[in-house]
Amino acid sequence: MKTDTPIEGIRDLMPWAYRQPKPRTRGINYVRAPYIPGQGFSDLVDCYAEHIDWIKFAGQQLTFANPKLVKDAIQACYNSDIKICVGNPPIDVSASGGKDTYKSVVDKLSVSGIDLFEISCIARTIDDEDLCEMISYAKECGIDVIVEIGIAFAHMTPSDDELFLGRRINQVKTAIEAGASIILIESEGLTENRSGLPNRWNIVDSIASVCPINQIAFEADDQDVMSKYIEIYGPKVNMFFNFTKIAQVEAARRGFGPSAFLWGKVVSF
Repeated sequence: MKTDTPIEGIRDLMPWAYRQPKPRTRGINYVRAPYIPGQGFSDLVDCYAEHIDWIKFAGQQLTFANPKLVKDAIQACYNSDIKICVGNPPIDVSASGGKDTYKSVVDKLSVSGIDLFEISCIARTIDDEDLCEMISYAKECGIDVIVEIGIAFAHMTPSDDELFLGRRINQVKTAIEAGASIILIESEGLTENRSGLPNRWNIVDSIASVCPINQIAFEADDQDVMSKYIEIYGPKVNMFFNFTKIAQVEAARRGFGPSAFLWGKVVSF
C-alpha cells in the first residue's frame, strides 16, 4: 500500500560511511563540467549539488560559449555552494603571452566570480620562479590555485626512462611552498593511455607522498582507478573526475561500490 513517506527518507536508513558536509576540507569532489552550459548544466547542479565541491569550466566555455549561459551556470553553482574553477586555455595561453597578459586575465577572473584556476606544469614548460610568481599574483587577487603535475600531456606515451620523477617531485614542493591550494596529479601516462601496460602506481605514490594527502587531488575517471585511490588513500581522498561519475564516486566514498574490495569496508568518522 502506498504511503506519504518521502523517498529521501530511505537513504537516511542506510549505513553510509560518514561524509563531511559542505563546505568540505577533505574528500573534495572536483568535477569536470558538462561541455555545454544551459539546461543540462542546471539539471546537473539541481540533482547533485550536495556532492559537487568544485566544478571545472573548460576554457572553451569561457571563451566561445554564449556568455549569458556561462553567467547563468556560474550563478547556479554559487546558489548551491559550488566553487568555480577555470583551466586551460585561458591561464596557460595567457601565460604564454607574458606577465602583463597573464595578470590582465587574472584580474578579469578575480571580478568574474572565479574561485580557483589551474596552472599546468605539463601543458606548458615553466621555470620554478615564474610558477611561484603566477601563484603569488593569483593569491593576491583572491583566487586559489590548483597546480597540475604529471609525467605526460595529451596522449603522450613516455617510457620509463623519460619520467623525470625527481623534477616532478620538486615541482610539487615548490608549488606548495608558493601557496598552491591543491596539487592535481594528471592521469595521463600513469593510469590513462597505458596501451595495455600496468598502471604506474609507484610513480603516483612517489609524487603523492611529498606533501599531506589533503593537499593532493587525483584525476580518476576510470572506475577501477577511482576505487584504488579510495582503497589506498582513504574515502576522504580528493579526486577530479567527469560529471558523469558523480554518483559512482560518492557511493564508493560511502562504502557501496563499485569495487568488491570497497563494498561495505569503508570506515570514516
